[in-house]
Amino acid sequence: MHIRPFHAVYPDQDYITSSDSFFKGIKENYPEYRRSGVYRSFNEKGFYAYRIKYADHAFVGLIAVADLEDYLSGNIKKHEHTLADKEQIHLNLLLRNRAIVKPVLLTHRPVAHLTQLLHDWVESHQPEFSIYFESDHQEHSFFPITDQDLISRLSRIFAEDVRESYIADGHHRSSSLKLLFERLHGREEGQNFSGLLCAFFPADEVEILDFNRIVDIFVEMSPTLFMAKLSQVMEIEFSEQPIKPSQPHEMSMYLHREWYLLRWKQEVLDRHKHRSVILDTYLFNDEILAHILNVQDVRTDDRIHYAPGVYGLDAFRHQVNQSEARVGFCLYPISLEDMMTISDEGSVLPPKSTWFQPRMKNGIIVHEF
Repeated sequence: MHIRPFHAVYPDQDYITSSDSFFKGIKENYPEYRRSGVYRSFNEKGFYAYRIKYADHAFVGLIAVADLEDYLSGNIKKHEHTLADKEQIHLNLLLRNRAIVKPVLLTHRPVAHLTQLLHDWVESHQPEFSIYFESDHQEHSFFPITDQDLISRLSRIFAEDVRESYIADGHHRSSSLKLLFERLHGREEGQNFSGLLCAFFPADEVEILDFNRIVDIFVEMSPTLFMAKLSQVMEIEFSEQPIKPSQPHEMSMYLHREWYLLRWKQEVLDRHKHRSVILDTYLFNDEILAHILNVQDVRTDDRIHYAPGVYGLDAFRHQVNQSEARVGFCLYPISLEDMMTISDEGSVLPPKSTWFQPRMKNGIIVHEF
């Protein structure tokens, strides 16, 4: 991987009374804030050690600009298809803002001496600035690295030891920058768009949480018929308590205020053994959505809703209980190793398969073109 230092742009906190409110609309309002002096630039180019504190855990990574050539050559690996309409939205934002206002979250296989270097830097320095978000109890802190010897050392570590990385969040930001770079190819202006603002976190500093499904079923099919069809592909066990799956190939189901534990039947798993990784999202889409509910395209069917597990079972139940036509499914989280395997193959995951932590925020650190 080829990374380079940059002049970071960051908000003047004298203008911020509520982080949650201020940053909510920043990607649309960035040019106005920049003109008004709400944002300012660091004097020196640098990398930035980045610490995100949650209530019970802290994640430490590095903010840098990655050479877009690593994306074009496949060293930055994807696991999602992108949608043309979302790419256009991001393209418009890039052109209007002349900036990337949210880093792409990349993960890579751990490199022990890189992890140690960043943790030592964070522990021995005060952050240049920190921003606390009340709504989700997160503190984001930035530690500039401007020493030229250390910049060279970090660049060398990435070139030699971080040969590839994986997009955890930011597929559309990445693809939109690529489109803009290609459309301006051969023009001097195109080189302005040759770098992708990234937050690099090693695989042992990120988490994948469950991403659950809620489906509007019972307008077209009775609960009794659905349960009968479901029993052909899954073992169904009633649960007196709210329950989440404890291992791959288990799901839990919330139906009319009752919980069930589900396990895929062996013959179903055997049907999918041609896959290098048998993901529950594949099985759910093929066996339940396609074969039982006749869903043709999970990306566009408005009967399907998604519920990040990070918000808990109470929020999940509340969302399901909004309609008697709904049933909810909790899936076991995909492992990071499985995601990497699929990306290495050049394959993609079904939509909304992963919910990564830490989460990036708009507008707290910006790379201008």
